[in-house]
Amino acid sequence: MIVKPRIRSRLLAFVAFGVFCLGSSSSLSAGELAERIMGYFPGKWIIKTADGDVGGEVEWSRVAGGKAVSGSGKQEGQPSFSMAGWDAEKELWIHNWFESDGTHGYLEVESFADGVYKGKAVITSGDGKVASGPWQNKILDKNSFEITTPSIQGGIEKSYWFRADANETPRHVKDAIGRLVGEWSCETTVDGETVKWELECQWSPDESSITYNWSGTDIVTGQTNSGSGILGWDAVKQLVVELEIDADGSTYRSTHHILENGDWTSPTKGSTIIDGKRVHVESHRVFTWPSNDEWRGRDTKRMIDGVPVEETTTVCKRKN
Repeated sequence: MIVKPRIRSRLLAFVAFGVFCLGSSSSLSAGELAERIMGYFPGKWIIKTADGDVGGEVEWSRVAGGKAVSGSGKQEGQPSFSMAGWDAEKELWIHNWFESDGTHGYLEVESFADGVYKGKAVITSGDGKVASGPWQNKILDKNSFEITTPSIQGGIEKSYWFRADANETPRHVKDAIGRLVGEWSCETTVDGETVKWELECQWSPDESSITYNWSGTDIVTGQTNSGSGILGWDAVKQLVVELEIDADGSTYRSTHHILENGDWTSPTKGSTIIDGKRVHVESHRVFTWPSNDEWRGRDTKRMIDGVPVEETTTVCKRKN
């Protein structure tokens, strides 16, 4: 089954405040806004970039008699500080953010409805570059959300926030891996050659992980093989991890970064035996879902003992 450029997120540490805990009506009073924020944001959050790397962390606390929130954190190891509260004159929730190299940002919340919160952001980097424009927060579940912001490098960038002390699998992650449950007929193609294999996936009894069994032709060795594996949420790393052990002694480990659109990106490393010799293999797979009854995998950056090899493509269709 186991078949980046880093974007510096200068808005990550301050954008989230004004969005997650707002209601569905723009008529919320300052008191109602403060109550919602005080009930949700205090605590520690892990920030991840769109490619799944940890981009930073922040821990927020109640201040000013419960009328505002502030927090210190780190962005790629650099200290940061943020504070948010109600501007009575503008009648807006505002947020200011500062970093030790002089980078700073300002955010206003303009609207909040249907689970998506929007506003304007202006950010100035330590060397004087400015990024401004709209941002939004899309709620994924009670312990995670997605931020889209303007980027200092131009265009937009996304970040994903996870509550650090949340042990349960985020809903969007559980929904994503749950699509694997069932029986599948699969074909993998490399350099014009196609091999076939079968896959069966099921939830564990408590639905905390997916276990699977596969059998057929191994695309790496070209031999008949079979294997079993498990994948599930790692609450410490805040991502999906997978371990596979095959009948021929091969082992593979993957980390799966579940994107908001349902796709996965999955760096994989492992070892197998080819012609009696143990070799190390690695690749970067992207999972896509054309439908609930079909998923596809594309393995790029494939290496066998450090030597680049051809990419593979996999198509799996659900059995009736």
